[in-house]
Amino acid sequence: MSTTRLGKLCRAVLPANYERVVRDIPAVERFLDENLPPTLRRNLTLLTLDQAELVIGAHSPAVANYLRLHLAELGQQLRESLQFDREIRVRTVPPSLLRVDGKPAAHKRVPRPVAEDTVGAIERSADWIEDESLRDALRDLADALKSESERD
Repeated sequence: MSTTRLGKLCRAVLPANYERVVRDIPAVERFLDENLPPTLRRNLTLLTLDQAELVIGAHSPAVANYLRLHLAELGQQLRESLQFDREIRVRTVPPSLLRVDGKPAAHKRVPRPVAEDTVGAIERSADWIEDESLRDALRDLADALKSESERD
């Protein structure tokens, strides 16, 4: 495929106002950074911007509701400073959904205590291991599990 055909394909796929939207994104981000309190701004993400609307993602329902209360004022300021004529929408999007790596946020799980019988079985198994480093590692594990259960 020649470069000309690829360029024509890209122009056909991109919306007509693509270049304007690309210019507007940093301007809107900068506007939000300069005009919103830092605690609020840290909990917001610019989700989409197209010719008809701006969608802002709030990381919690409380932040989304707060922003919705001030949406008219925010829209007015955007119109005055950026000649911004798009509708503004607010969506609640948890930060875990915005992570780049796509992995869900792991919940901290507390391991169950190890039973004394299990610790004893690990110690007995270590006695049968011929490899010295593996035997020492199993004994260390048994000792760590013993001291952990004694703390609880």
